[in-house]
Amino acid sequence: MDSKEAAQAALENIELTDESPFGTDFSECVNAQRVQGWRRLGPLSKVHNMLVHMRGSDFRWNEFKRRAGRSLGLDNDTRWNSWFRLLDVTLNLQNHVERYQRKYYDDLRDDYLSPEEWRMLAETRIFLQPFWKITQLTEGRCATLDRSLFTMDVLHKHYTQEFERHAYDSTLRSCIAASWAVFDKYYQLTDDSPVYGAAIMLHPSRRRAHIKKNWPRSWHKQVLEGARKHWTS
Repeated sequence: MDSKEAAQAALENIELTDESPFGTDFSECVNAQRVQGWRRLGPLSKVHNMLVHMRGSDFRWNEFKRRAGRSLGLDNDTRWNSWFRLLDVTLNLQNHVERYQRKYYDDLRDDYLSPEEWRMLAETRIFLQPFWKITQLTEGRCATLDRSLFTMDVLHKHYTQEFERHAYDSTLRSCIAASWAVFDKYYQLTDDSPVYGAAIMLHPSRRRAHIKKNWPRSWHKQVLEGARKHWTS
């Protein structure tokens, strides 16, 4: 599945599973969901609500920290990495989280995580793990042109594999599709500048072999000619 096919599959999946029109600004979606309540955001929102419950009492916060050996941390609306860390820690401390939910069931009745929701959280962590690693690899002085495009190639392959792996899970497939459609928009923007392809070819451990192995044949001519023109101009 090449990039265009991937984007089309993602768009079709969104149209089948999402009532919101594609192209709606992401911030508008987030604001609408915030008005409707955190619970509209799925199992991770229940973790958020439980965290709010913990933070509402020094006793509850310290009690959980004492039993689990650490706190769940803090999420942040604008930094997705903080959400990944919250997800990761929650899954690592699942037994303690479930004990907390049972103890305060009357308060957390609407945010009680079912076995299926725990499964979804685990699958979400698997999907997000490469993004977490890549953001660490491309921060600061590590953000070179060749590394940026190389890691996008890695993520493109990851999207393809995960989209196919969840063929029978409409909820996760829809989430992956929505994410993929946004990613593909930026992935295709690298075609607008030949320096990305040139950076890959100049890298001693990648060169043209990386392009021939990982990119669809229909892309080869464009990127090679673009790099050649860039060097001779």
